Amino acid sequence: MEGPKLATLSKPRDVFIRNVKTADYELADSKSQPLLVDVQHLTGANHLKVELDGKTIFKELVKQGRYEFEAPMPAVSRKVKSEYKILVNDKIYASGFVDRNPKKRITPAGYVDTKIGSGHSRWMIAPGPWMPFSMVKLSPDNQNDGWQSGYEPTFESIGTFSHIHEWTMAGLGILPTNGPLKTNVGDEKKVDEGYRSRINKETEKAPLGYYSVELTDYDIFAEVTSTTRCGFQRYTFPKDRENSRVLIDLVIPSEYKYNSLEAYFKKVGPSTIEGYSHQLSPNTWAGGISQEYIVHFVVEFDQPIQNLKFWSNDKIENGTDSFTVKNAEDVGAIVEFDTRKNNVVQLRTGISYVSIENAKENLKKEIKDQHDWSFE
Repeated sequence: MEGPKLATLSKPRDVFIRNVKTADYELADSKSQPLLVDVQHLTGANHLKVELDGKTIFKELVKQGRYEFEAPMPAVSRKVKSEYKILVNDKIYASGFVDRNPKKRITPAGYVDTKIGSGHSRWMIAPGPWMPFSMVKLSPDNQNDGWQSGYEPTFESIGTFSHIHEWTMAGLGILPTNGPLKTNVGDEKKVDEGYRSRINKETEKAPLGYYSVELTDYDIFAEVTSTTRCGFQRYTFPKDRENSRVLIDLVIPSEYKYNSLEAYFKKVGPSTIEGYSHQLSPNTWAGGISQEYIVHFVVEFDQPIQNLKFWSNDKIENGTDSFTVKNAEDVGAIVEFDTRKNNVVQLRTGISYVSIENAKENLKKEIKDQHDWSFE
C-alpha cells in the first residue's frame, strides 16, 4: 500500500460510514427528501442515529451487511443548507452540511438498479435498458468468451455495448474510441491490449431504461437506451483529442462463442450503414446441436461520416463504401467523425433476424417515427 507520508491508518470501529449525500428525489408522500446514509457493518449490534439541524430524524439497529438508509428530511420548497450528524451508539461518526432542494417524487421503478444479480451470472443477465421480452438487449460487456461471460460488476472496464444477449445468441457490438486505432476488443484482465476501456465506476448508472458510464481511457461519456427491436446510444467525445470514431464489431466475446460465416457492410447514405452478420455457434448444448442465425442491421448517425474503414482479422480496408468477407475470425467497421465543433455523436440501430428491410422498418416504427433524434 502506498500513500502520502502524513497518511495514517485508522482502526476499524463497529460501523463504517461510507458516504452521506442528499437524494435526488422526494419520497412518495411528498413530505420528505431522504438523506442517504451508506453504512457498512463491521462488528456487533449498533444503534445508528441521524440528526438534522439538531433534531433526530432516523434511528436503526445495524447488525450485519451493508445498507443505504433513507433518513427522511422534511421536504423544502427552496434551497436550504442543513447540518447533519451520524451517531453510532451515541458517538459522532460523521458530520457535515448538505444542500436541500425541491425534487421530483420517486416511484417504485426509481429504486431499481439493473446491476443487481449481474455478479457471477449468465450472458442473459446484465444491466441493460431492456424492454420486457425484447429482441434488442443492449448492454455493456466486459468479459472474455466462455461460460458466464458478459457483464461482471467487479470488472472496471467495458469491451463493447452489444445488442443481443440471448441463450446461445450474441452480436453487433459497438464502442466509441479515439487515439491510436485498435480493432481487437482485448482481454478482460489486460485492458491495454485491446480497444476496451477502463471505466469510472462512480459514474456508472443503471436504472430502468438507461445505462451510462465514463470511458476513462478515451474521456468519453457513454449513454445507452433501447426499444424492443432497436438501440439508441449517445456518446460525448472530448474536444481536445483526435480520431473520434465508433467501432462496429461483428465478432465479440460471448457465452457461446460463434463463428462468422459471412459479414457484410454498406454505406447507404452520408450517415447510414447497413449490413448483416451470418453467425454459427457450433455444438452449443446437448451435444452436436448448433445455433445458426443472421443478424441484419441498420445504423444511423446524427452526424455525417467523415471516413469509413473496415477490418478483417488484422487487415484494414480503406477507400470503399461496402465490404464483404467470409469466415473471418474478426470483422468490423471503423466509423470516423469530426467532433471539433459538435462533440456529441448519437446513433440509432435497428436489427432483424429476417432482412435488412425489416431492420429498417423496426427502426422507423420504434424510434424515428416516435422520437426522431431525441435520446431523452
